[in-house]
Amino acid sequence: ALKQADVGIAMGGGSDVAKEVADIVLTDNNFATIVMAIREGRRIMTNILKFVVNLLSVNVSEVILLTIGLYEQDENKISAFPLSPLQILWLNMITNTPCSICLGFEKASKRIMEKRPRKKGLFTREVIADILVFGILMGGLALGGYIFTLEVLGDGKLGTDCNNPDKGLNCWTVRHARSVAFVGLTIMVLWHCFNCKDTRKNLWQLRLFENKSMIAVMILGAVGTIPTVYIPGVKKVLNQEGLNGGGWLVCFVAFVAFVILSEIYKWGKATWMRKAKDRRKEDLRKDSIDGIEV
Repeated sequence: ALKQADVGIAMGGGSDVAKEVADIVLTDNNFATIVMAIREGRRIMTNILKFVVNLLSVNVSEVILLTIGLYEQDENKISAFPLSPLQILWLNMITNTPCSICLGFEKASKRIMEKRPRKKGLFTREVIADILVFGILMGGLALGGYIFTLEVLGDGKLGTDCNNPDKGLNCWTVRHARSVAFVGLTIMVLWHCFNCKDTRKNLWQLRLFENKSMIAVMILGAVGTIPTVYIPGVKKVLNQEGLNGGGWLVCFVAFVAFVILSEIYKWGKATWMRKAKDRRKEDLRKDSIDGIEV
């Protein structure tokens, strides 16, 4: 019977033959262990999804900013980098990765055992939509801040050879715009960790401060970014300039817009999925009624 069952379960105190044939052996002789194992497995899978959505959506945002931002060219018709290579490394290694890792320490939701078993792979339509939507929002807003700083706050001139931190002429405008894109994207990336806690719940429905390690990483990431903009040696290495009042205002507007648009997206997705679930229930009810009538 154990061998023919889909999942053969034997007790730790059972016979050696039963334990050898069984797929699972409960060493504590407690069937409640199975429930605990399923709960933990679901928690791990959910946290992996959070990690993937967070990491890939940030990568999408960087791709959008870097590819479209290269349209801006200097006096020699050479594209100016919206982000320097070291800024990209800073965003990926110091800002985003620690926060993504902290999502792995999220506790299981109270209703995790009420969800249906997961039968699809990792990249469902919902996961792909989350990655693209959040990535486009962050990348588009960072790109908008970069171009606005160049063309409106600045004189629109990108100087000469400004991709090289040790050289370049008349590069203050483009390096200041680069700082706006860097700081604005950093703030959005850090806040995006809250989005990834649950992409179906709005901000006021989340347990925001439950994950202490993530909060600590977010604070350190935000505070640690400020010296990179103002310390002379560091900002030179990152090939950027210190932000003025206008630059900080652009970063703040981009951040607020990201928070609002993210909440609108999550609310819309949750509403659509709730209605789709109700339609499925109604179809099943009608099918059952039709079957009784027949």
